[in-house]
Amino acid sequence: MITVLAVITAVGSVAAPGSIFAYAYMKTENIWVPVILHFMNNNLIPIISGEYDISVLENQTTTWASLIPALILNGIIFGLFLFAKEFRKENE
Repeated sequence: MITVLAVITAVGSVAAPGSIFAYAYMKTENIWVPVILHFMNNNLIPIISGEYDISVLENQTTTWASLIPALILNGIIFGLFLFAKEFRKENE
């Protein structure tokens, strides 16, 4: 059964990088910039951890206590991108 915590975590983990990818595209008008950023987002965790294996991403858990600070931090960091002038620009 899908819990509310799982849904909130899933939406946050998709919306946060998505706003940066959209900002990168709107700023550069080049589709390859967000493609490369997405590739790096998907593949740097095993490299940074030094495990070089996808198993580093298995069995991750989120608790209610860690959700509120994560949402606040995501809102501050990624919200700034959403208020950038590229997102307010009118289409001609």
